[in-house]
This record gives sequence, structure tokens and C-alpha cells, in this order.
Amino acid sequence: MPKMSDFSNRVIELLEINISGLIYELEENGILRINQKGENGFTIRIGLDENETIVYYGNGGHHEHWSKPNEFLQDFIGSIIASLIGEIRQVTHVRNGNEIKWESQILNENNEWQTIYTSGKISFAFWKKKDPISKIYKINSYSLKGKG
Repeated sequence: MPKMSDFSNRVIELLEINISGLIYELEENGILRINQKGENGFTIRIGLDENETIVYYGNGGHHEHWSKPNEFLQDFIGSIIASLIGEIRQVTHVRNGNEIKWESQILNENNEWQTIYTSGKISFAFWKKKDPISKIYKINSYSLKGKG
């Protein structure tokens, strides 16, 4: 089992303070894996480093880079917590069984889902017939401590 850095320990400590029943493990490669809660949730994997941290959402290619997350620790932790308690959901667009596009959506003040970030794969096969795109919605159901 890899040894956790002080920064990794601090991130886990802050998440455990805020999230009830957090299920996580440290993978052999040193990546923190926070397991999904509920069958419609998504796993979050975090390559923790004080200089640059990468947060992977779900099993696809959707990820975010955080430069110097230690300097923006509250924003960094807040983003992960929002993903864990269902204030942010992941929408995966699938064509021919392949994930081609990912969206992060946040619940806005009108209780509607609003896309805040989109990424995807580039396809140059414009001459091929395209099958319809299906969407898979993933949302976690952890809860904040003291809030049910």
C-alpha cells in the first residue's frame, strides 16, 4: 500500500469531516478512489499532488486539472463535495457503445440542471453514418454530516 502524503491525508480528513459514510481507498498507484454511493452514482478518482491534482469523474475520460490545489483548498474540496452530494451530476453521451462527450451539470437556483463544463472526443469520420446518441445520467447520493 502506498504511503499517503500530508496533502492526501488533509484532503481525506476534510472530506470525512463533511461527508457521511465516505467510502474510499488508496489505489496501488497512489490515486485516491472515492466509490460511488447508490447505483446511479459515479466514482471519483483523484491523483493528489500539491502542485497539480487531477480529478477523474466516472469511468470515462472526463477529468479536471487543479493547479496548486493546496492554495485553493476550500474550492477544491467544495467541488468534490458538490459531486458527492448530488449538487453536480455527470452526463455521458454514448454513440455505438463508446463514450464521446461528457458534461458536468450543476443544480442552479431555479432547481434546473445547467451545464458548466463540457469535454469530448474529436471524430474525423464525418463520412460515416452516425447512430443516435444516448445519454447516461450519473448522480451521487452521499449526504453532508448533520443534514440527513
